[in-house]
Amino acid sequence: MSIFALFLSALIVPLLFYGNYVLGIFFLILLLYFLIFKIKNKKLIYYVVLASLLTLTICLLTKFIHLDTSYYLVIERKEGYCLVFNGLETFYLKVDKESSYDFLDIIKVIGTKSKIDFTTLESQFDFNYYLFSKNVDYQINSNEISYIFNFPLGNYFLKKTFLNQFKNELVKDYLGSMLFSYSVYDNENINKLREIQVVAIISLTGTYLNFALYSLKKLYFLKFEEKESTILAFLTFLPFLLINLNKFVVIRVIVFYLFNFFNKFYLNRRFERIEVISLMGLAFIFLFPRIIFQSSFYISFTIYFFLMLIGNNFNNYKNIEKKFLMQIVISIIVLPFTISSNYSFNILSIIIIFIISPLNKVIFIIGVLSFFFLPYNVVDFILKYLTEFIMLFDKLNLNIHVPEFNSLMYLVYYALVILFFYYFEIKHKRKLIPIALFEVSLLVLYVIPIENSFTYQVTFINVGQGDSTLVRIKNHSYLIDTGGLTYNDIATNSLIPFLKKNRIYSLDAVFLTHNDFDHSGGFESLADHFDVKNVYDYSNFNEFDSTIFKVGNLNIYKDLREDENDKSLVLKFELGDTSFLIMGDAPSKIEEQIIKDNPTLDIDILKVGHHGSKTSSSLEFLKVVTPKEAIISCGKNNIYHHPNEETLENLKKVNAKIRRTDIEGSITYKNIFV
Repeated sequence: MSIFALFLSALIVPLLFYGNYVLGIFFLILLLYFLIFKIKNKKLIYYVVLASLLTLTICLLTKFIHLDTSYYLVIERKEGYCLVFNGLETFYLKVDKESSYDFLDIIKVIGTKSKIDFTTLESQFDFNYYLFSKNVDYQINSNEISYIFNFPLGNYFLKKTFLNQFKNELVKDYLGSMLFSYSVYDNENINKLREIQVVAIISLTGTYLNFALYSLKKLYFLKFEEKESTILAFLTFLPFLLINLNKFVVIRVIVFYLFNFFNKFYLNRRFERIEVISLMGLAFIFLFPRIIFQSSFYISFTIYFFLMLIGNNFNNYKNIEKKFLMQIVISIIVLPFTISSNYSFNILSIIIIFIISPLNKVIFIIGVLSFFFLPYNVVDFILKYLTEFIMLFDKLNLNIHVPEFNSLMYLVYYALVILFFYYFEIKHKRKLIPIALFEVSLLVLYVIPIENSFTYQVTFINVGQGDSTLVRIKNHSYLIDTGGLTYNDIATNSLIPFLKKNRIYSLDAVFLTHNDFDHSGGFESLADHFDVKNVYDYSNFNEFDSTIFKVGNLNIYKDLREDENDKSLVLKFELGDTSFLIMGDAPSKIEEQIIKDNPTLDIDILKVGHHGSKTSSSLEFLKVVTPKEAIISCGKNNIYHHPNEETLENLKKVNAKIRRTDIEGSITYKNIFV
C-alpha cells in the first residue's frame, strides 16, 4: 500500500503544479480513501514527501531547461508533422505529408525554435494541450532537414500502406482506431461510435491487446507449461506490439505483462497486484511527468485500480454476468471522458458495447492477421459486413446532450463512485442503493437544461476566419451565420458539438447575413446533421418577430447593393436591457446610411463588421453607435491580417472594450431573462 500511496502522490503533485485541479482533487480523494481505510503504515509520510519532491523536481527541469542541438530522433510521425527528441526536449516539426521521415529515424534540422501556438476552434481538438501532454513546448521552424540515420522498420508508412488497401472508409477508419489507436474525427460513423463509448474503450484501455495476449497464452497452455506459454504468447504478439511502440497504451500493456511475468515466476509474487500497477505508473510518471495529462494514462490506470479493488466480488457471479458487471464499471469510469469528448452519451451504451464486444474481438484478430499475411480483399469483405452490422446500433439513437463536467461535478461524481465501490467491496448493501440513486439523480439534474429555462445567452462562436453567433432565449435557439472553412467541416466539428454542450437539440431559425463562404459555408452540413426549422437570408428577410425573439434588418438599401457584402444583413435585437448589433460584412457606405436614418442608434454589444477589416467600422459610424463592447470574429494569424490597425484605433477612440475570438475563443454573454 505504501507503493500505491507513492504512485498517487506522484500523480497529485504535477497535476496541481500544472494547474489541472480537477484531476488533482480526484486523485487526492483516492489517496485519502486509502489513508483512512487501508493504510496503517506510519512511514507513509516519508514516501509521499519523497515522491512529491522527486516529481516536482522533474516537472521543473522539463519546464525550464532547454538544450540547443540540431540532431533529433523521430519519436512520433503523424500526417504532416513529426515529434522529435534531442536528448532532453521534445519538439514539434512540420514536414511534408509525403516526406519519408519515420519513427526512430535520426535527422539533422537547421532552423529556429518558437513557442507552440496553434489555433483551437470551438469544441475542436486542442492540439496545444495534446503537445503539452507529450512534453512539447516548442516547435522547430526548419530551413533544412537531412537524414543522419534511416531506421529500416519505420511504422508510420507501414501502417498507412496497410490501411490504404481498404476501399471502404468505415473499415479503414475502424481498423485504424482498433489496431493503431488512431483518432479519426472526419468520419461521421466513427464519431457516432464515440457517443456509445466504443472508440474510447478501444483506444484508451488496451482491451483488445490484452485479449490477444491472454488468448495466445491459453492456446500455448494446451501444450506447454504456464511459464513457457507466457513467453511464447508474448514473442508471438511482439511484432505487432513493436509496430505500435509509439503508443502509450501499447507500452503500458508490454510493461505490465512483463512485470507480472517476473513478479510471478522470479520474485515469487513479492508484489501484490496493486503494487505492480503502482510501480508501473510511477515509472511512467518519473520518466515522462506530463504523461498524466494524457487521457490514455489516467483513464486506463483508473480502470485498472477499480477493477482490481472490486474484482474479487465478481467471482461469485457467472461468467457472462461477471463480464457485464465489469463492462458497467468501465463505462462508469469512462463516462466523464466520453462526455468531455462528445458532449453527449447514449443511455444504452453499456448494453450496446456488451453486445458488440465479441464482434470487436473478431475484427481485431482478423485485422492483426491481415496486417501480417491474410489477403486484404478477403478481410475487407468480412469486415465490411461486420462494421455495417455494428453501425446498426446507431439507430438506437438515445443520445443525451451534456456539457463537459466542471470541477465540482468531477469531484462529486468520482467521490460518489469511490464511495459506492467501497461499500460494494465491504458488502454493505444497505448504503449502495442510496448512493446509486444520488449519483443517478445528480446526472439527471445535470443533463436537464434547467438553466436554459430562465436565461438568455448570446455567444460569438470561435469558428476561425468567419462568423457565427448563437442566440438562445430560454429554450428557443437561433443561429446567425454558420462560418465556413475549406479544410474543416465547421458544422460537425464545431457548431453541433457546441450546441450539444449547451443542451440544444434544435434551432428555431438560422439567419445567413450573406452568401460569402466564411458566413454561410457551414449551413449545408449543419442542416444535414442537425434539426433546423427555418432559414432566412437577405432575399427573404426584413424582420423576425416571434413571441420570444424580435430581430430586424437595418440594411434596407437595395439601391446601394453592388456586391455581396453590400447585401449583408445588419441585425439588431435586444435581450433584457442589453442591445446587440450584428454587422455581417456590411461596408462603410452601408454604415453611413444606417446612422443617417438612425441618428440615435445606441448599442451595447457590437459585432464588428467584416472581421475588423478597414472597409467597415468607420469612426463616424462608431461615434453614433458608441458600443460598450466590440466583438471581432477572426482567425488566428489569418492571411487578411484582420483586424486592421485602423479599425482597432477607431474602436479605442470611442472607448469600446475590444474582444476577439482569435484571442479569447468563443465569447458568451448570459443573463437571467426578465
